[in-house]
Amino acid sequence: MVAHGDYCRSINCLPNVLFGSNLELTGFIDLGRPGVSDRYRDLALANRSRKDSFDESIVNLFFQEYGLPPDDDLIQFYLLVDELF
Repeated sequence: MVAHGDYCRSINCLPNVLFGSNLELTGFIDLGRPGVSDRYRDLALANRSRKDSFDESIVNLFFQEYGLPPDDDLIQFYLLVDELF
């Protein structure tokens, strides 16, 4: 899996993801650390940004729509790793 590597690092909701007028994904910006990685690397950062912008009840829907269950251990691991950058 190719990971964005800097999916989002701010309190703005998904600042490195571009959406169209119908909320369809149209692109990505700021590909500072792309590469082959576990998809939870990006999902952990997206989830952190989502928490700052939306209600906690969205967590399960976020992962359900992505097609993966939330893995709290992997999410926490990748959040800690991201602090090293």
